[in-house]
Amino acid sequence: MKELKVLEETYKLKITCSIEDVPLGTAGPIRLAKDIIMKDNTDNLLFVFNSDVICKFPLSDMVKHH
Repeated sequence: MKELKVLEETYKLKITCSIEDVPLGTAGPIRLAKDIIMKDNTDNLLFVFNSDVICKFPLSDMVKHH
């Protein structure tokens, strides 16, 4: 987990891991992490990405659109 600490410091963000003990399907892990996700989420804003999909997407444009 040392690598995560380096990423947190580099990008000035907090990384929290939620690990599923058994496969929960496509959206199951999001439900598993609901309390973590919503704890400080006053904007009710959430982006979900598949880790096997990499692209350069303008997230700020997406936030403005929605």
